[in-house]
Amino acid sequence: MPTTVLGRSSVAVFVVWSALLILALQLRSRQAFKWDAFGYHLYLTAAFVHDDPFLKDGSWVDAERERVKASGTLYQVTRLENGVQVIKYPLGLSLLWAPWHLVGHGLALLTGHPTDGYSPPYQLAILTGVFVYLLCALLVLFRVLRMYFQVPLAIALLVLVFFGTNLLDQAISGWAMPHVMLFCGYCLLLDRTIVWKKHDRQIDAVRIAIIVGLMALIRPTEILAILIPLLWVNTSGMAAVRKDLQERRQHWNRVFLILAMMGCIQFAYWWIATGQPLVDTYANAGEGLDLASPHTLPFLFSFRKGWLIYTPLMAFALVGLLALRRRIPGSFLAISLFLIAYVYITSSWTCWWYADSFGSRPMVAVYPVLLLPLGSLLQLLWERRTIVRIGLVLLMMALVAFNIFQLWQYTVGLIHPSRMTAVSYSAVFGETRAPEGLSHLLLVDRSDSTATEAPDLARYSSKRLPLPNGPDGPGDEPEWSLSKDDPYSPAVRIPYRDITKADHVRVETEWQIQAEHGTPLLSSVAVMVHGGKEYGYSAQDLIVDEGGSGTWHVRSTFYLTPEIRDLDDELSVYCWLRDTTRVTVRGPFITVHEPRWP
Repeated sequence: MPTTVLGRSSVAVFVVWSALLILALQLRSRQAFKWDAFGYHLYLTAAFVHDDPFLKDGSWVDAERERVKASGTLYQVTRLENGVQVIKYPLGLSLLWAPWHLVGHGLALLTGHPTDGYSPPYQLAILTGVFVYLLCALLVLFRVLRMYFQVPLAIALLVLVFFGTNLLDQAISGWAMPHVMLFCGYCLLLDRTIVWKKHDRQIDAVRIAIIVGLMALIRPTEILAILIPLLWVNTSGMAAVRKDLQERRQHWNRVFLILAMMGCIQFAYWWIATGQPLVDTYANAGEGLDLASPHTLPFLFSFRKGWLIYTPLMAFALVGLLALRRRIPGSFLAISLFLIAYVYITSSWTCWWYADSFGSRPMVAVYPVLLLPLGSLLQLLWERRTIVRIGLVLLMMALVAFNIFQLWQYTVGLIHPSRMTAVSYSAVFGETRAPEGLSHLLLVDRSDSTATEAPDLARYSSKRLPLPNGPDGPGDEPEWSLSKDDPYSPAVRIPYRDITKADHVRVETEWQIQAEHGTPLLSSVAVMVHGGKEYGYSAQDLIVDEGGSGTWHVRSTFYLTPEIRDLDDELSVYCWLRDTTRVTVRGPFITVHEPRWP
C-alpha cells in the first residue's frame, strides 16, 4: 500500500484518539482512583509512597482510603484468617502504570503538589500513559484490520468500536480500570498471532507469551486469550490446528514456560506478603465463579446490564462469525471458541453485571477480536446492491447515535449504572428527562442495607414464617437462656428458595427479651450461608431499657438480603449476647416482606 495512504489513515486514527483524549481530560473526575481503581493503584502507593509494598504495616491503608474518599469500606484489601492483609486485585495493571506513576512523582516534586500518589500530577501522568498505550494499540489494530479490509472499512470499524460501544465510556471515564489496557493487549495479540502464523519466528511466539502473561496478571481469566494463537491457523479445521501445533511444538514449549514464569511474579508477591503462594483474595462466600450455573442469559440480554441490550452493535459482530468463516477461515475456530469460553467464564461470575458501569464493561477487552467478524459481515453486505449499502450506512449511523444518546442518559442519571429493570428501561427509552417515579422502577437500593431503622414497606407484601422449634422440639415455646458461657441462641436456617422467588426480601425479626438486671449488650444477627460460609452479615443491637427482672421487652430489627448467590443458600438468624448478663429471649419471630415490583 502506498505510503501516502498509510499516512492519511494514521491521521484518521490519531484524530479518533485525540477526540477520546480531549473527552477524557474534560470529563476526568478530581479523584480517579476510587472503588476498584483504588485497589489496582494501591500497589504503587504502597511501594513508592509508604515503602510498604507487602502491607506489613497496613494501618495506613484505611486512613488513605478515607482521606481520598475512595469507598465506604476497605473492600479492596482482604484480611486472611491469620490476620495478614493482602491487596484484592492482581498486580499487572500497576506494572504498566509504574513508569507513569514515577513521571507523576517527578511532576509533583516540580510543581509543589503532594507526593502522595493521588494528587493531580499522578492522575494526569497515568492518564497520559494509558492513552499512549491506547494510541499504539490503535495503530496496531488498524494494521490488523488493513490486512483483511480496505482502508475505508478499517477506519469505519475503528469509529464504530469507539463511538458505537461502551468502550467510549471506559476510555473517557473508566481509564483507571483494567478494561482499556486489556483492549490494548488484545490489539497486540491479534497482530503478533497473525505475524507468527505467517512467518513462524520464535521471537513472535515469545512476544505472544509476554502479551498473554501481562493480561493474565491484570485479570487471571484473560489466560483464555491463549486460545487465539493456539487455534489460529492459515487454513481451517481441526486437522490444520493439530498440524500447526505439531509443527510449532518447540515454540509452544517456550510460550508455556514464559507464561509460568510471569505467573510466578504474582505468586512470589503473595508468598512474600502472606507466606502462601496461592491466595484467594476474593475471600467472600457471596461471590465467585458459578461455573455449574452461569448467568449467561442475563449477562447477554438483561435490562439490568445485558451486554447486547446496551451495546446492540455487537450483536452484528456475533452474526458476523458466519461471514468470518468465509473471509478469514483460519481464524474462525480460534475466535469462535475463544468468544464462547470468554462469555461463559465472564458470565459465570456471581456479580455478572460487574457493579456500576455503562453496559457490560468486561466485554470491552475483546472488542478488537470482535471487529474481525463485524468487518467480515459489513464487507459482505457492502458487496450487495446500492440500496443495501445505503441501509447499512444508515443502520450503523443509527447505532452510533443510539450508543452516544444512551451514554448521555447514563451520564445524567436516566440510566442507572447497576439497578435498571425492563420497566425502568422502557420508561426512560428515548427520554431526555427523568419520568416521575423513576426511582421506584429500579431494583432495590442495597446501599442502605446497613440501615437499622424500619424501611418504607408500602410497596411490599408481608408474610409471617412458621414459628421456630423450641428446646423440646416442634410446638415448644422458642425460649432460650443466654449467658456468658452460652451466648448464642440456636440459629434458624431457611433456604432462600423456601422464602421467596423475588430478588430480595426485607426480613423483620422480632425478639422478646427478659434480662436479670441492667441493660444487656444484645444483638440480632442475620446472615446468608453458602457452602458453609457466611456473606451479607448483619448484627444489629437490641436496645433493652432497665425494667426489672420480670419485664419482657419486644424489639425488632430489619435485614435487607444481599445479592443471592444461589437459591439454596440459607438465611440464618440468631441472637447473640455480648456481655456477662444472663438473658432470656424468645424468638426469632420472622416476618418476610416481599417486593411487589417490578
